[in-house]
Amino acid sequence: MPNVVDKQLEISQSYMGTVEQLLGVWRQTPEDICLVESAIPSVQSLMLKQQRCFLQKIISRVDFRLTSLRKALDLAISTKSPMGVF
Repeated sequence: MPNVVDKQLEISQSYMGTVEQLLGVWRQTPEDICLVESAIPSVQSLMLKQQRCFLQKIISRVDFRLTSLRKALDLAISTKSPMGVF
């Protein structure tokens, strides 16, 4: 079963392949040059933005205080886990 990191790598490769095709550049052209030239964000920043929006919607719900997700987020924040920073 593929893990999250493998899926993120596949998504990133597909995303960058599309950007490179649209720009008409060689496959060896560095990714950051392609992103700057096309003025679009990286896959990682898009994913983080989506995750942040999702969490903010959940947190804004009235019944969020009673959920197990709240307890998990509180634990992540108190232990200074990367999950606790969004």
